[in-house]
Amino acid sequence: MNRSPRSLLLLALAAAGCDPAGGMALDARTPDAAPPAPDAAPFDAAPDAAPRHDGAPPDAAPTPDAAPAPDAAPEPDPPPGWLLVWHDEFDAPAGTPPDPGRWVHDVGGDGWGNQQLEFDTDRIENVAHDGEGHLAITARREAYQGRQYTSGRITTQGRAAHAYGRFEARIRLPTGPGIWPAFWLLGDDIGEVGWPACGEIDVMEHRGQAPYESTGALHGPGYSAGDALSATRLAFDPLHEDFHLFAVEWDPDLIVWMVDGEVFHRVRPGDLPAGSRWAFDHPFFVILNVAVGGTFVGPPDDATVFPQTMLVDHVRVYTRDPAGPRPDPGPRITLPMTVDRHYAPTGYMGDGAADGLTPVDCPRRGTDDPAGDCHGFRWTPGAAGWAGVYWQNPPDNWGALPGEALPGGATGISFLAWGEAGGEPIRFIAGYAESDGFEVATDVRLSPVPTRYTLDLEGVDYDEVRAAFGWVTGEGAAGPLTFYVDDITWR
Repeated sequence: MNRSPRSLLLLALAAAGCDPAGGMALDARTPDAAPPAPDAAPFDAAPDAAPRHDGAPPDAAPTPDAAPAPDAAPEPDPPPGWLLVWHDEFDAPAGTPPDPGRWVHDVGGDGWGNQQLEFDTDRIENVAHDGEGHLAITARREAYQGRQYTSGRITTQGRAAHAYGRFEARIRLPTGPGIWPAFWLLGDDIGEVGWPACGEIDVMEHRGQAPYESTGALHGPGYSAGDALSATRLAFDPLHEDFHLFAVEWDPDLIVWMVDGEVFHRVRPGDLPAGSRWAFDHPFFVILNVAVGGTFVGPPDDATVFPQTMLVDHVRVYTRDPAGPRPDPGPRITLPMTVDRHYAPTGYMGDGAADGLTPVDCPRRGTDDPAGDCHGFRWTPGAAGWAGVYWQNPPDNWGALPGEALPGGATGISFLAWGEAGGEPIRFIAGYAESDGFEVATDVRLSPVPTRYTLDLEGVDYDEVRAAFGWVTGEGAAGPLTFYVDDITWR
């Protein structure tokens, strides 16, 4: 019987003795959006009525005069195995617009097919160099062209498009409810075939109300909008506090997403829904934008502070060096293996989602982990009374890909755990199968002293296991709870 990953997760949580009524925050395309703000302009399109880029020719909007280009700086050194083919380091003087030889403004305020609330302009008030080596894309609360917000959206359409390679941008994200920054790619045939047939690669999307989360996604015919192949990466510091390197490495039969060099999502042609077409065999162009409101984030609220600025340090495109190494199709397992080296924490489960469960700094307190993979959590219970985190390979592997989550030959998983005060009730879980729920689980009351636990996997059927390792708070646990997990290792 075919079941959705969400229904499989609910079955598993029920089998583990947890109340799943609170839902989960793993579907990056279907947040619980608030109703539109009272003073917002009416929406112009249904949520999925149109592509997010209309394929307009690159000269559709005028571009302000750009300042003379500064003296050419040395080209940046490429990562091993790559050759630089296009880049912008944003080293122009403060207050100047983006280089018109590289970028084109997308000007408009029709909602872009996503019920966005802003009018995207070509003004330097919304898109300009800051004079410190960055491009600033700024969303503002102001009445303009019938909208209550302005922002910026720039693209390389008609200037540069590439098929395959590494696409990266170093970005400091904005924050706040209703703020939606993105770094993404669209097929350059959108004007002929439309969206989603042209294909879309979301290198990074971010919901401003979820400051620890970034999402990567793939859209194409038969797997677009809410059915996109997406994964959410959970950071352990708010993403707006510093710059982060967002990248995809795109090969003919594999696309890999990473943040700060850590892989969190992979998609291959075989991962597409049955009968769907792989739309990633032709050149794509780059888009940078900061949306205000929309189906992904909902409208701003009283907690949203304006202006909000996305700072972009650079955008670079590389092609593979023919003499370099071939792409890595996935983890090559050598046991013992530290979970953080190959697995991604793929989002919060349970009621309250990120609002009720917050990463916190993890004190070492004498633990024996040299790799720095210590995780701290603070949980404030909501209506359903439970929450959890799961590490998976590949990310969001809820019942989808048997045999990949558990490394072949593993007989157990070992980890350190301790609580801030002691007595915190936690259920640690490993493995997940459609019929049996969690394969292995153990309920503990944590000590304030780091204690090593091991889940025995000797009797687990490797081919039946989806998902990997995680925890949920014990049923009926009182909060708030603060606790730590460290040195998670497959044995």
